[in-house]
Amino acid sequence: MSATDHGISLCAFEDTPAKAWKHLQTARPAGDTFTASMWLSRACQELDAYFASALTEFTVPVDLRSVPEFDRRVLAALQEVPAGRTTTYSELAVRAGAGPQGARRVGGVMARNPVLVLVACHRVLGARGDLIGYASGVERKRALLDLEHETAAELPAAG
Repeated sequence: MSATDHGISLCAFEDTPAKAWKHLQTARPAGDTFTASMWLSRACQELDAYFASALTEFTVPVDLRSVPEFDRRVLAALQEVPAGRTTTYSELAVRAGAGPQGARRVGGVMARNPVLVLVACHRVLGARGDLIGYASGVERKRALLDLEHETAAELPAAG
């Protein structure tokens, strides 16, 4: 995991192929400031709570300034999909302004998502609801969806 003063800039599983984030090679290095350290600490706390089925929404900010503008738009649209719910590549393409024909382009954005779990690309499914691709493997995608479904059923409704 890496952070800048603006938020988490990289969050991945240890075994996720680094090629997924080639675009980050030109990104500014992670911050060494108190603020960057604070974001890292908060992200760790929130991820621990998420994996313990005690949290469904992350509040730690993500810093997506190093990703292309279209990718930021798609990832912002994805953040509107709540835990325990899913969307499709074509639905997400429409939300991001690329039209349903932009589904493949959205798939590329999901493959390059630098902040796995925090921006939940595992919630994006194929047109028929099938699990298609995930930078850390389809088995992990299924496990994350199962965790969120169980957590959403266990936690009291917000309100």
